[in-house]
Amino acid sequence: MKVDEFYNHVNQDSEFVRVLRFLPRPQEDGPWLAGGSVWKAIENVPITHDLDFFFKDKAQCDQWVRTLNSIPYVHHIVGEKKNKYN
Repeated sequence: MKVDEFYNHVNQDSEFVRVLRFLPRPQEDGPWLAGGSVWKAIENVPITHDLDFFFKDKAQCDQWVRTLNSIPYVHHIVGEKKNKYN
């Protein structure tokens, strides 16, 4: 689903969209937002877990992390989890 089409299916006043307003916007060429948070947003269910972002390559991920880290107070809303899967 394209980014603009996704926003047509989600309540614009939802907690999910409010959180996304503080983050760099996902693009068609990545990064992509996927997982349970997307389904919950479509169902208009509050966020109770993480948002999963996927990147086309390490360079895109590194750029996104640099952008995130440049946002004031971002560490109050964004955390990075490292495990054997990421």
